[in-house]
Amino acid sequence: MTAFIGNPGDRVLVRISAVREQKGPNGLFMSLSVSDDMEAGFVRIPATGSDIVSFTLSTEQWGELVKLIGKKTGAKFSKKSDKNGKPYQAADRIVRLEIVVSQIKVEDLSRKVQVFTIGGNVVKITTRDKRAGNGIKLED
Repeated sequence: MTAFIGNPGDRVLVRISAVREQKGPNGLFMSLSVSDDMEAGFVRIPATGSDIVSFTLSTEQWGELVKLIGKKTGAKFSKKSDKNGKPYQAADRIVRLEIVVSQIKVEDLSRKVQVFTIGGNVVKITTRDKRAGNGIKLED
C-alpha cells in the first residue's frame, strides 16, 4: 500500500546517515539515507527503528550539494564500504538538511518495514560535531 503523509509546505529536519549511488529506470541517482532530527518546530517522520527514510537527488544535484555543504560548514564526505563491501559516502560531521516538503510517500516493504520517501527542496544546511562515542577504559 502506498500512502502520503504531511502537507506540501511542511518542513522536516533530517540528518544524513549515508549516501549511496543507485540505478533507477531514468539512470543513476543518489539515495540519501536520512533520519528525523526530532527538533521542535518541524514535522515528524513517523518511522520506527526498522523503517527506511530516504531523500533522492540526481548525481549532479548531489555534487552541487556536497560543494555547498563544504563551503558553508567545512564538512567533508568520504567514500567507505559497508560490511558487504558495498560503497557509500558519509560525512565527518553530522549534516542536517531542512527540507520544504512537496510530499512524503509511505510504502509498506513488509509487514514490519515501511519506506518513507521525502520529496521537496533543501532550504537550509547545518552541521554539528559528532558526539564522542562510548568506550571501555579499564583501570588496573
